[in-house]
Amino acid sequence: MGLGVPITREQVYGLLGRAVKRGFVRLCAPLEQTATRDLCEQYPHANFRVVNVSDARTAAQHVASEGADLVLSLIKQVGRKKKTVQIGLAAGYALQILSQQLAYLMRAEPKLPNIVLQALSSGLSLGYPTRAPIAFFSFFEDLPIDVKYVGLFSSAVVQWDEYERTKQLPGIREAFEKKEHIDIIVVSMASADDEHGLYNHFMEIGAKSAPKILRNAGWVGDVHWRPFSKDGPINVNTGVRSMTLFELEELVEWANRPNKHVVLLAAPCAQCGKSKSKAIKPLLEEPNLRVFNHLLTDIKTARELL
Repeated sequence: MGLGVPITREQVYGLLGRAVKRGFVRLCAPLEQTATRDLCEQYPHANFRVVNVSDARTAAQHVASEGADLVLSLIKQVGRKKKTVQIGLAAGYALQILSQQLAYLMRAEPKLPNIVLQALSSGLSLGYPTRAPIAFFSFFEDLPIDVKYVGLFSSAVVQWDEYERTKQLPGIREAFEKKEHIDIIVVSMASADDEHGLYNHFMEIGAKSAPKILRNAGWVGDVHWRPFSKDGPINVNTGVRSMTLFELEELVEWANRPNKHVVLLAAPCAQCGKSKSKAIKPLLEEPNLRVFNHLLTDIKTARELL
């Protein structure tokens, strides 16, 4: 009313709803300080952010949104020393939400370094092509900074014995050569007992013997579409494998570098709300599975871990 615009109290709710849909208003779940502190004390080798959201089905969205805030802060941190910051994006629903939100936040920043976005994998699902890293690049096209891209134009999966040869093909070799320059890696994970996980789904239909082979090896989950057991990475021949720039062993090494950041999104399944705490536990306790130095999760998962 003070601006000369007639509006009733009831109309405010509709306007807020429209503002949220158009991206003018952002709803954020608060961070849970106590659980974050307790996780940091119990597992001092990593940084944690715990989102206080009660609905497990929406937790993935809130965790991804908080992940965008974290990645923006890391871009600023790295940007104090470098004119260009390189970011590696994995695939999946959580990464799609994070990328969209990150681009939105960056548009409101008055001064940022230039960025290079690199795809860490292709997409595993024909039904969800928008969840492939290359699809995320479009979110960043109108930023007021210089943005460059490094794609990964390869088959989503390759025969196990063809992986090393495929890495040397033109258009793929260059992507592997450029990965050394990545400053911030952002990946997600899935639990082996979650039927909605893209890697799990692919293993069920891509190679009939693969699930049994993985379960015999103690499969509990995957990060960046690379499987692991409670004791370490699983590197058994499953017939086919996903095409990824990093192996779990490399992510562990990356996370231990003082000038590199590996962000892991570990929220419940976005479809059924199933917790991933059973799969997260080995990543926290086994040194050869510490594939991250920043972990984001929700309050329910954090309590299960504690």
